[in-house]
Amino acid sequence: MMKECVVVLGMHRSGTSVLTGLVALFGGYVGSDLMPPTKDNPKGYFENNKVYLLNEKILKENNASWDNYTVTAETLSAADLDKYVKEAKDVITEELKYVNHLLIKDPRLCVLFPIWEKALNELNITIKVVFAFRSPVEVSHSLLKRDQIEVEKGLMIWSHYFLQAEFYSREYARMIVEYDNDFKNMPDFLDHLAEFLGKTSDKEIQQKASEFYSFKLKHHDVSLDAISSDLPQFLNDLIDLMKSKSFDDGKRLDQIRDNFSRAKSFFRFDDKKRMEEKQ
Repeated sequence: MMKECVVVLGMHRSGTSVLTGLVALFGGYVGSDLMPPTKDNPKGYFENNKVYLLNEKILKENNASWDNYTVTAETLSAADLDKYVKEAKDVITEELKYVNHLLIKDPRLCVLFPIWEKALNELNITIKVVFAFRSPVEVSHSLLKRDQIEVEKGLMIWSHYFLQAEFYSREYARMIVEYDNDFKNMPDFLDHLAEFLGKTSDKEIQQKASEFYSFKLKHHDVSLDAISSDLPQFLNDLIDLMKSKSFDDGKRLDQIRDNFSRAKSFFRFDDKKRMEEKQ
């Protein structure tokens, strides 16, 4: 049997943990070394520590962190890319060698996907992508509460993660999930997910899903329809696209990504200076 890996992509605070937990109900295996639950994610992250630590190392060695909205895998040298791909292959082999249905999740994969993509391809593992998104204003307010990241910067990070993940995952079979709406009707969502994974949803899976996920866990509620137009044009365009679910419109997405790249120079945040000013 050909090995298959479901890669869960999505910005922090966008429901990727819930989504990964639901994929796991259909037999996806995330490994043995898992990140423990916290008050922010009481149901657990379904995130492999070895994947997380390698991604953190890659960002750190390239003078970046998860909240940097300019870093991409494309800026890596060929030598560094080869080094990180080898390390990713080592993680996959160590944690997931003896299973056919792998499951990898870490929000940092939105910007580092090409590394893991190359590792999985070299290991002859088929890739499927489940891509979650959530209202950017909801995400930004969640980041403000959790990390004291200003809303404007949160919107830039969200845009960067969304556009990178969408671009990198285009050539693969993918299921795009809207956190705000798709989880509200869990039985229908599970049927859709099962079809995408080539599995079958049954009463046992539906019962486990109902015990695992509660919409009450959602603390910020600003739907796409409730967002004002007082945003940069690239973000208004992206929100319109998400409302219409036009994710196959690559030309439009490319244009938005180009506009975002040009806009970055106008949104620079000196976080250290701002923190000093607040003290």
